Amino acid sequence: MAWRSALLAAVVLAAGAVPAQAADWPQAGAGPQHQSVVVGPSTISVATAGHLHVVWSRSFGSDPFQPPYISGTVVSQGRVFFTVEASQELWALRASDGATLWHRGIGTNQGPLPAVAGGMVYVQGGGWIRAFDAATGAPRWARQDGGSTEPAVVAGGIVYVTSADACCAAGLAAYRATDGRLLWVRRVPGVSNMAAPAIANGVVFTTSSGTSCCLHTDFGLWALDGGTGRTLWVRYPPLNASTYPPGVHDTPSVAGGVVYAGGQDAYTTTGRRVWINDAPHGTADASPAVTAGSVYYPLQEGDISNGGVCRYRRADGALFWCVGSDEVYDSPTVVNGVLLVTIVGNYLDAFDARTGRQLLLDETDVISGQPAVVGNTIYTGGYWNVFAFRP
Repeated sequence: MAWRSALLAAVVLAAGAVPAQAADWPQAGAGPQHQSVVVGPSTISVATAGHLHVVWSRSFGSDPFQPPYISGTVVSQGRVFFTVEASQELWALRASDGATLWHRGIGTNQGPLPAVAGGMVYVQGGGWIRAFDAATGAPRWARQDGGSTEPAVVAGGIVYVTSADACCAAGLAAYRATDGRLLWVRRVPGVSNMAAPAIANGVVFTTSSGTSCCLHTDFGLWALDGGTGRTLWVRYPPLNASTYPPGVHDTPSVAGGVVYAGGQDAYTTTGRRVWINDAPHGTADASPAVTAGSVYYPLQEGDISNGGVCRYRRADGALFWCVGSDEVYDSPTVVNGVLLVTIVGNYLDAFDARTGRQLLLDETDVISGQPAVVGNTIYTGGYWNVFAFRP
């Protein structure tokens, strides 16, 4: 048995010699729970964030009056994925240097952020959900769907997509990830929009919103059974009059058994209210980032502070600070104590996540979407370009 002990020791030694690998950022919010926190080692820190610069970029047009409009980016297995509105394509670049790997038509200029799982990349738009081989771009399956500009979310071998309906019958559908088989579809009367969901322990959490044909109670936080679409519970938090639209909306984030909604509301995954923060900073159009002790909410035009991002105590919703004066339209990202946001004007802004001190404001490179971070690199889309930033 000595040889087994020696072999085991060699394996342990070899494993210890291999540095920890940074996690991918394969879909919105880094994963189906949308916590938007980077896992794994990174040289991006409070000390280095002020030195972030572009290490490579890819241009998809230069006309200042007709930008191609590039979605945000997701990153998986050394590949950067995004959609280009003008060419109606899904693209894959090599993450290390931006070299083209493949690109495929998706038949619509409404392609939102892709999602990657199990060696396939999924994108919704134009009334279809499509799946491609992540390595080659070969089409795998396509299914006609209700249509939405919300990104697909993948969890447990299921692809979840939402649909919009101006006449108030929005819905949510679930497809088997391997072959696109429809598992279930759920429509909610009186609701015109449902946000891309967050998934935790087989439960689907989403928010609903309405238009002029709908009632104020359409701004709700929903929990559905991920296997059947059956409603488990729905909550209508107190409406916040400081912004329009009021109430909860956009994709929630789930962490530690608590659902954090864009209206700055927190409920347990079983529907019990944890806290409500109804003043003074209004609702968010993007998912909050959730760390061990804090929740970071973006703010938009019309909030009392007229934009920025705020840090709240995760346990009870107490406000620590708010920083910035410009609207933040996309979810923030937290890496190594650095808070990254995309502000109005499409610039990259970085703050100390603990104190709110500004570390960087890059007004040179026009970006869009949530910053996706893998290892030492930040990947973003833009009106004309895809960028990779490093310290």
